[in-house]
Amino acid sequence: MNTITAAGKKLAEIEQQLFDTCLDNTPLSLFNGKGGLLLLYHNLYTVLGDNDYSRKSQLITEQLMDDITQGIPSFTYCDGLTGIAALFSYLREKEFFDSSIDGLLEQCDQVLHNALQVTLDNANWDYLHGAVGIILYFIERNKAGRDTAALGPMIEKVVQGQLEQGREYTNCGMAHGLVSLLMLLIKYARIAADPVNIRSNIKAIAEQLLTFKSPNPGSLSVFPSIVKPANPDEWNYEVPLGWCYGDTTISIGLYHAGKALHSTYLVKEATELALHTTRRVNRQDSRVFDAGFCHGSASVAHIYRKWYQYTLDPVFLDSYHSWIDQTIAMCSFEDGIGGYKKFTGKTYSPECGVLSGAAGVALVLADFIGDGPGEWDRFFLLS
Repeated sequence: MNTITAAGKKLAEIEQQLFDTCLDNTPLSLFNGKGGLLLLYHNLYTVLGDNDYSRKSQLITEQLMDDITQGIPSFTYCDGLTGIAALFSYLREKEFFDSSIDGLLEQCDQVLHNALQVTLDNANWDYLHGAVGIILYFIERNKAGRDTAALGPMIEKVVQGQLEQGREYTNCGMAHGLVSLLMLLIKYARIAADPVNIRSNIKAIAEQLLTFKSPNPGSLSVFPSIVKPANPDEWNYEVPLGWCYGDTTISIGLYHAGKALHSTYLVKEATELALHTTRRVNRQDSRVFDAGFCHGSASVAHIYRKWYQYTLDPVFLDSYHSWIDQTIAMCSFEDGIGGYKKFTGKTYSPECGVLSGAAGVALVLADFIGDGPGEWDRFFLLS
């Protein structure tokens, strides 16, 4: 059985089990619930063209709307209103929704503007659970030519807060740290009326990241995950590959920073970093123990596909195919969803969502089968 056939068979199995078992048991969440399932089914229909996926998208939408009337438990990008509003805004762009959704989105804008002020006042700079996620929502909403000037002071507050916090504690990752802030700044620079100060901040964040680069060429990872600058001897350079932390996701941030700044140095640093990661091929070196997108093989495969698009270097294409093979092979649990479970550190647990669960694996496999990539990875700050 060739890889395309194996991926198609596995995708069909995952999709059927997700639809049969997860719809009634998942929360109102972009990354861990029904929002992610709607994103998956919309992408499946877009990439593969099967009308059954369109029908299922409509059914999930109806359930989402019913859930919204019961109340949304939080404002976060990961599990709350920000993520659902971002998804609806995206689907409006793709004409899945018509203008009837506009009123709801405008209500979300008002609520989330107030929520953003609260997160800023509380110095909550997080992407998945704080200010960066809400600002990302407004950047994507404002791409159509709306006023963007009001976002500038808020973004500046986040940057300065992160830099100040970095004197004691720095998170180098995407899910909660500097890479997500870097990607946010890069997105904002594309729409800002005066991007000069934004580029200065991009440079500052990239330089801060580079200060944590390992001086030891033999270290497993080049960058640590979480550091206390005062204690460099305690920095951990054995970080898994994946989306949430590690060299693969840092390479993406540095690459886009280099492009935004027209810096051949940063682009070279990013490319060398990405190539370095391709040598980490087994479980011991990669520290990859499940297939989920957050910290598993699906995101590693997806990121190498991005790198092949950037460079056309066949090393990245080979790595992409290798990690797709590993992703398919990880479906080893009879009681998993399509055979997949999330590694929790000590044991394994079945998960539905796009972040850590089977839906995220399905997104990557659908791109592989349909020769994507779909635009869904903007929700992970990868495009």
